[in-house]
Amino acid sequence: MLKWKYLNLLIIILLLLTGCVSKAVDQVNNQQPEQETSPDIHEETSGLNELPTFLEGQPEKVVNTYSAVSRFFDLLDLIPAQCGNNGQESSSLDCFVYKLNEDGSVIWTDYATKCETCVDIAAKAIYEFNNGKSIEEIKAEIESTYGNK
Repeated sequence: MLKWKYLNLLIIILLLLTGCVSKAVDQVNNQQPEQETSPDIHEETSGLNELPTFLEGQPEKVVNTYSAVSRFFDLLDLIPAQCGNNGQESSSLDCFVYKLNEDGSVIWTDYATKCETCVDIAAKAIYEFNNGKSIEEIKAEIESTYGNK
């Protein structure tokens, strides 16, 4: 009789543990990533001087940086991207412009609207360039500050 009580108790404990483990597995499987990023928006405009509509409602610094891209296109193309969040870009320009078409039209990406590092690097590069620093000095300073984050 005592043997059956222990056996029943053991079965109950095993069932409870199995239920707890199952619940824990379900919770892990149903967890959302800590930070979900939405897919990038691409918008075509007639040229670099026409900003995309996805900038409506964005902070002034973001809008001003996108606006400066047209004037500092070549500079930003030489500054390596350091955000580390988008393995596809190779330059700071790629955080803002998806493609420059042969006819002069531009396909913008909203990637930089979601990445403060991209905006900061572009703004810093433009500021330093306007204050007489060479492209190599700017690249070294940005690498020192952001270093492939």
